[in-house]
Amino acid sequence: MMKTDQSPPEILSDPESTLPGLLSRKLNYWLSSFEYHLRLDSNSYEEDAYHRHETLAGCGVEDIFSLESFESDGIDRLRAFLARHKGDYIMGHISFEGKDLFEVTRTSVPAYIPAPVITFFVPEYIISLKDDKIDVLKSPVSKEEVIRGIERTPDHVFSFSKPGRGYFAIDRHEYMEAVSNLIRHIRIGDIYEVNFCQAFHIEGLIQDPYALYERMQEVSAPPFGALYRIRDLFLCSASPERFIAKRGARLICQPIKGTNRRLSDPEENKAQQQALHNSPKERSENVMIVDLMRNDLSRICHPGTVKVEELFGIYAFRHVNQMISTVVGEADFNISFADVMKALFPMGSMTGAPKIRALELIDQYEAYQRGLYSGTVGYIDPAGDWDFNVVIRSLVYDRLSGRASISSGGAITALSDPLQEYEESLLKMESLRKLLGLL
Repeated sequence: MMKTDQSPPEILSDPESTLPGLLSRKLNYWLSSFEYHLRLDSNSYEEDAYHRHETLAGCGVEDIFSLESFESDGIDRLRAFLARHKGDYIMGHISFEGKDLFEVTRTSVPAYIPAPVITFFVPEYIISLKDDKIDVLKSPVSKEEVIRGIERTPDHVFSFSKPGRGYFAIDRHEYMEAVSNLIRHIRIGDIYEVNFCQAFHIEGLIQDPYALYERMQEVSAPPFGALYRIRDLFLCSASPERFIAKRGARLICQPIKGTNRRLSDPEENKAQQQALHNSPKERSENVMIVDLMRNDLSRICHPGTVKVEELFGIYAFRHVNQMISTVVGEADFNISFADVMKALFPMGSMTGAPKIRALELIDQYEAYQRGLYSGTVGYIDPAGDWDFNVVIRSLVYDRLSGRASISSGGAITALSDPLQEYEESLLKMESLRKLLGLL
């Protein structure tokens, strides 16, 4: 039985607001010349004990593995690709519909913005940036040539932009009706908890994704920011959540469940954080996902090594307070990333419990595929360690079609109120909609 300490933890705040340095802005536009790139930013979030890089960026393609849709041998092919490139940097993503490779469910709803189920690539270049200083970790040309190229890149691009037309994929009545139906599933014992999401779709968007990502980092300063490009498909993410990291033989999961609005007055926000920490509903959401992650980790970790390192931690971000728990376990040092994903993906914080039934209900009640949203992006390093986020607080943008999407949601439990769940989902996408001029 898990111990749940009733005393409040130390309340942690976000880093001081800082504008990105000149080289950071130049790096964004240097990356824009590559059809495949991934930039990851921790934004000086010192409370994260496991982060390795302030900024890590990979671009160009030496080799690539990509699945556009479900393929029955997809896991075996991914495993072979990762084995072939052991000792290399590897970057990429798994879309939420990657669940079809790892679980017994099959997606039947349409995609608003199609995205590959899985893409992983071996970058030609690996760039690290800290304190506005560049370190070239990998390159086909000299380190000096790369640095000169970045330094000569413009730090801004003057281009026409248009916010387009935004609308919700389902209206408030449909959202609340779906939540009410999911609560009924819970009350009859079908599930304990399920993550239900809605999407805000945008048509006719013309946007510079590099400038948008920079603004997102300034506004939110998230610990797991990501700027990802696959040809004309872009992901601009201000994610606060880690999915899974590997440090030697240790695996670390940090699910987020529990959110309320951050207040501008420090004393008032302390009370707000205390209310979040003491909320029976939020604690119930969090502990169920923690138990799910413990069970998933136990499938691949050595017996007796899985433990809860922190339960109900309260962390302040720019616009919201979040409840975060940390679950760790010890596995074989050389465990395959593909085997870890088979045990853990999709992440418990974006599915529910029991996971398979929750996935079936997500497919039944959500109108569109989630795609990149609530999937994961990250990197594997030459030592075999890795770090992958949960894709939330994000814009997915198809530059060719002008379509974009912002999604959000929350955990539905027996204690959920449909209207409160709806309002929480709006809060989570509020900042990004404001940046786009759509609120």
